[in-house]
Amino acid sequence: MRTTLVFVLLLLLPLVAWSDDFICEDTQTPGKYRRYQPSQDPSTLLLQPDEVCHPIPEADLPAQRAACMDGTTPPPTIPLKYRMVSGERCVEMPQGGQGPLTKNAVDAAENALKAQTDAYTQEKGGPECGEKQLAQLTSKLNQQKGQKHAAMETARQNINAAIDAMSKWDLSTGQAMLKQIVDDIYTQENADIDDHYKWDNDLYRCLRAYIGIR
Repeated sequence: MRTTLVFVLLLLLPLVAWSDDFICEDTQTPGKYRRYQPSQDPSTLLLQPDEVCHPIPEADLPAQRAACMDGTTPPPTIPLKYRMVSGERCVEMPQGGQGPLTKNAVDAAENALKAQTDAYTQEKGGPECGEKQLAQLTSKLNQQKGQKHAAMETARQNINAAIDAMSKWDLSTGQAMLKQIVDDIYTQENADIDDHYKWDNDLYRCLRAYIGIR
């Protein structure tokens, strides 16, 4: 009995150890290449979110491994950025056409990202984002904070004084005084907004350049 059991397990061992390779694509953008998965037990194939994987028949394995399986020698014939999934196989993108799954579209996106990265690098190294400029920005923001507190306190005092004096005024005089106070606050606030935006924008551009916000 024991000999028979061992014999059966030996027969099953190749079936357990061998499985087809898999090619995986993005279900949100069908055809968008996700990964090449070397052979393993399908029950242990961990799928990523929004991913579907297709088994590659044994007859296609040599060509698929040569084309898209990373870590092989020589390297895969299809560069990673130009891979797509078509007919449940890993294939090379066409040069042109519609949609994002073309070499032209991939190159355009890559060039745009490089141009943006280069612009950030240049801006980060420019005089506007040096230590002196950043210190000036910080000092200006602190100055604006103090000015804002002082302006609001002055406005509060003026409004309270106008309210206290209302008993001595007629209605038209009181209205004119309050309107003037409001107009003064509005004018000052508009000037502060423009100035504040300029400095905030400069600071944001510098920070964006340093941390590479896209």
